[in-house]
Amino acid sequence: MKKRTVIALLMMCAAVSVTAYGKTTVKTEVKTSVVMSQEEAEKKDAEGEDRLIDIDDLSKYVKLAEYKGIELESVVELVSDEYVEYELSERMRGFAEEVKDPVQEGDIATISYVGKKDGVEFEGGSDENCDLEIGSGTFIDGFEDGVIGMKKGETKDLELTFPEDYAYEDLAGQSVVFTVTLQKTSRIPELSEEWIQKNTTCKTLEEYKELIRQELQEQESDYAKSTLRYDACSKVISESEILEYPEEMLNDIIAGYDESVLSMIEDYGMEMTLEEFIEDQGMTVEEYEEQKKYYGQEALKEKMVFQAIMDAEGITLEDEESIKIQDQLLSDYGMDMAAFVDTFGVESIQMEIAYSRVGQLILDNAKITEKIQSGETVAENGDAGVEFEEIEDLENIDIYAEDMGVSEDVEVIDDIGAIEDIEDLGYMEDYDDVVITEDVDNLYEEEDSTYEDAADGLIVE
Repeated sequence: MKKRTVIALLMMCAAVSVTAYGKTTVKTEVKTSVVMSQEEAEKKDAEGEDRLIDIDDLSKYVKLAEYKGIELESVVELVSDEYVEYELSERMRGFAEEVKDPVQEGDIATISYVGKKDGVEFEGGSDENCDLEIGSGTFIDGFEDGVIGMKKGETKDLELTFPEDYAYEDLAGQSVVFTVTLQKTSRIPELSEEWIQKNTTCKTLEEYKELIRQELQEQESDYAKSTLRYDACSKVISESEILEYPEEMLNDIIAGYDESVLSMIEDYGMEMTLEEFIEDQGMTVEEYEEQKKYYGQEALKEKMVFQAIMDAEGITLEDEESIKIQDQLLSDYGMDMAAFVDTFGVESIQMEIAYSRVGQLILDNAKITEKIQSGETVAENGDAGVEFEEIEDLENIDIYAEDMGVSEDVEVIDDIGAIEDIEDLGYMEDYDDVVITEDVDNLYEEEDSTYEDAADGLIVE
């Protein structure tokens, strides 16, 4: 398992995003035209366009997989009540204020501590300025109880015993002493309608929870869209065939692999040399060298596939749409051009633009199956044979169809009890084959929990 860690981490870092590319992409020839205005880009046309790969004809090197009409699946997760409650508690933590009172249950204690076994510090047993919510059960039994009642600046020894089934065998069942110093105590405010009205745009707790639910659902929708684009590009890249690697380009990328690994080690806060890292991953030098080659081939394949598609579709890094994407990146990150290039590198920005253009092209021409998921799939493009699954979180589910990009012919209403007549549906009068039911339980007995007459829509309580 460990042997896969280094390459998995690097390929994750090399996933298509500006931030990742800025850390892992090997800078070869520094180019500038992608970071120009549209006017400047047009002036440079006479000199030749910027490309991901400086090869005019890639047909010798790559055989593209079919990238139009591919089948993809988009799944959007419904936000559960538990997720809303968790987010609510996290937001409330953000409003915690320092108090002078002794620590009590529910407070956030900022502590520094040193753990010793037989008078000697043990690995992982010490920290500074750590925020501990009392009652969270984060630490071993007795630790949080020992902090209760402490005052700012107080230091206290806690004599504790690790549980017998503790994950680290050298500490399991062992007696230790934690020397704890309380830096400060913060208290989370009481959640009341008065607090909600003062600190949010809502008037009641239910309104606030609903606002949180909608915001979280938008995030889930954005995540699903991002995942779909990534899946689309990954599918085309993996199914394309490399006929030959441009040797010089491949060697350049491989040569920069060590630098990328060292950068990753620094980013993850690891204090070790490259040799120590290789040993820590359980690899031999020979295995590490093989991974360098694999990484180089995958990185170069991605570039070649993107460039080949762009060539086939007449897309360039300097056209109007590409410049718009570049300008949007600057706006999103709040940087001027010099800072942006210094942070991420020109090549990283080029790859981000290419990913955006190619990914959208694939999606625009794809056959996408849209699904809503809450543990199990509950809707798929409004097709017949929608499988019913028990869902605890049906409240306000009717708002999700548009937010989650669900096909327009899927309709879900949570309050069927209030509908006495089909006319009450108003805007849904034209949906002749919509199923309305208050008795979901009976549906579980029909056709293996499938109601096959549901053609274009589904309404359940």
